[in-house]
Amino acid sequence: MTSLSDQYVQTTFVARCRELWKNWGRYSQERRRSKLKTAINATLRTCNLPEVDLIVGEPFLVAGSWNIRYPNSYLTDQISVDKFARGVTTLYHEGRHSEQWYRIAQGISAGKFRVPTTSLMPQQATVANISNNCAIAFTTAQHAYNNRQHYPQAMDRIISQWYRSIYGYQRAHRGQVLEHLDWSAFFNTHADINFARYLNLPEEKDAYLVQDEVLARLSNHLNMWA
Repeated sequence: MTSLSDQYVQTTFVARCRELWKNWGRYSQERRRSKLKTAINATLRTCNLPEVDLIVGEPFLVAGSWNIRYPNSYLTDQISVDKFARGVTTLYHEGRHSEQWYRIAQGISAGKFRVPTTSLMPQQATVANISNNCAIAFTTAQHAYNNRQHYPQAMDRIISQWYRSIYGYQRAHRGQVLEHLDWSAFFNTHADINFARYLNLPEEKDAYLVQDEVLARLSNHLNMWA
């Protein structure tokens, strides 16, 4: 099963970003956003993952509407190559989150995990229940359910970690970490004292690892791009 953690997938995304940077000055902000949307969605399709929309806002996966926020500050004419690299790898980070949420839904559909609920009565793994209880877009839940037979067994251990953190017995801890995280400090300085706990959440630890891998591949080209 192909994943955003695969070297080939990352390398292909980097190649698309390289082409975008070479032509950066020719494009408007909206055209740049469109090109980035094409790049991340081509990457997701390679992994048989549902596509996302790319909207304006601080970097974040909005699972309920299945879009990724991406700020206009990463699309300006005067952007440095380092900031460009930070932006596109952040986009990949959020794309990895979309894979995490999708794989969990796929696992629930395949009977690997229970539908998350506060009720003592288990709920059937229907598309509607997965969408509502996992707070993901209905079309994403439908896609995961239709592809439940392709649940990646090789990724079962890490998907189980994501499930426990987001929907399982660790979700109360996760909620406390996110509640006390100073998001404004995070986006500006990464100086919040709760940041280390945030980085240690299984889904964030994984997403930052994948982001760093893509950044390392990008860094091999930074000098020739500048």
